[in-house]
Amino acid sequence: MKKRPPDPPSKSCGACNLCCIELPINTPELQKKAQTPCSHLTDKGCGIYATRFPICRQFLCGWRLFPELGEEWRPDLSGIMILQVAQKDLPEIYRPAGHGMQFLIMDGNEAAVTRPGVAEFVADQVSRGVAVYLTANAPRALINEYLPVAATGNLPIVRRIILHLCRLLMTARAQKGLLAMLPHFYRLHVEKLRAATIK
Repeated sequence: MKKRPPDPPSKSCGACNLCCIELPINTPELQKKAQTPCSHLTDKGCGIYATRFPICRQFLCGWRLFPELGEEWRPDLSGIMILQVAQKDLPEIYRPAGHGMQFLIMDGNEAAVTRPGVAEFVADQVSRGVAVYLTANAPRALINEYLPVAATGNLPIVRRIILHLCRLLMTARAQKGLLAMLPHFYRLHVEKLRAATIK
């Protein structure tokens, strides 16, 4: 997995300000909950941009970090914010591949994970041993545990696994209870068994 480039990425945030809304922040200078606009966010962007806090100055989403991701991956256009997961925070088996990735699905929008390019990108990362997480803000799941490397070439299975994981996570986030989650657990289990048969 590519590490953050030494020079500033050429992509600019443009009209996207979702990192100022979707992410939780807990630093001495700034505290905010997830899915809550920062108090400094205005209609024109950050109201204190020139003197913004270190955590904001240092943050880059995956769309800005990874040059292979086109404009369609910008969070406000795709409905997905990719976050880099530090190597030290990964299960040991995935650390040799470098940093992991977390796909944050925003606004409970399952259509975001079914759009062209998502399954392909996830499959490519999993095939290279990169830890890939999926979350709908809480909780999160490690896609690699459901998608064997041998199955990454079967994009229909990859798409179904991602979709069922997304639905399961959104149901869990809504706290609808175990009964509501059972159909998603079942479908996910079926897809996992199918994937396991691919050699």
